[in-house]
Amino acid sequence: MNNGSLRLLRIAFTGPEKNKEMTFSNGVNVVCGASDTGKSFLAESIDFMLGGGELRDITERVAYDEIHFDLDVTSGEKWRFLRGITGGNFKLLNLVDKEAGIEVLKKDHSHGKTDNLSGFLLNRIGLFGKRILKSKATCKTQSLSFRNLAKLAIVQEGKIQQTGSPFWGGQFTLKTVELATIKLLLTGIDDSNVVESIQAEKDRSKQVELIDELLADIQQEIASFGEKEADLKVQMTRLDISIGQRKASLNSTQAQLDVLLMKRRELLENRTAIQDRLDEIKDLLTRFDLLLKHYAIDIERLTSIQESGVMFAHVESISCPLCGAPPETQQHHNRATRLCFP
Repeated sequence: MNNGSLRLLRIAFTGPEKNKEMTFSNGVNVVCGASDTGKSFLAESIDFMLGGGELRDITERVAYDEIHFDLDVTSGEKWRFLRGITGGNFKLLNLVDKEAGIEVLKKDHSHGKTDNLSGFLLNRIGLFGKRILKSKATCKTQSLSFRNLAKLAIVQEGKIQQTGSPFWGGQFTLKTVELATIKLLLTGIDDSNVVESIQAEKDRSKQVELIDELLADIQQEIASFGEKEADLKVQMTRLDISIGQRKASLNSTQAQLDVLLMKRRELLENRTAIQDRLDEIKDLLTRFDLLLKHYAIDIERLTSIQESGVMFAHVESISCPLCGAPPETQQHHNRATRLCFP
């Protein structure tokens, strides 16, 4: 069993005028939220950056043109993968060695080469050059691709809710490959030593006879229900037309729902903006009330000063009681001596 592992650190969507990112911590990271908030698209984006073919086109991704994907390797290496949001090859940046230049990794897997994303990642976790069983009947093997691992690591909500194991893709022809991949992860032993068997060409006539017998049994079973083949074909045609109509109606309803969801999002944004404005106005009104109180106090103070001045204006001027000097000759500025000089 191999102990090498990769850890997701960050995924970011970048654009000319807008950037969004999500960082991940050690251990289990839970992404939760209401429906149609981007949880499934986030999982699809992670799968896209691990070599997925195409990213689902949604309205929210229009503002972005590139995705950044940071991975941490148990050996201490840290790498950033960059990929255009419409697909194509990857650009690789070493986050530890700042002087290293940008490399290009091909998107398609190639056995025994590390110039592609799959080979590069497999080399970091010690699974480079491994082979897994593809067919038990012919003992045929195939090169292990990182896509085989990504399908087991990224499990969507729908698969979790199914009764079967979320590791199975649902296709019978791929079950041998999926079992071989899990065995490799658990034991560290691949199927490189399996020798492909060489089978002689078989006589196809017996297979044709068997198929003819099965068709005859099916026709006899149809006849036992009292229905004619032509009538059943007409019913099938009607069912196909009805299914097409229902599908068109469902698509139309989904389009209307998408429009309503967009309007709902716009209304929520407007509501938030209005609420923020109301809070701002509320703060301003509180400040104005405080200023009004200060203004009233200042008015009362000025009124008292005015009343005091009026009282001094009515004081009668008389001769000095000490020296008898008249008011016009009194020297009030001479506070040091307080003497009057007539």
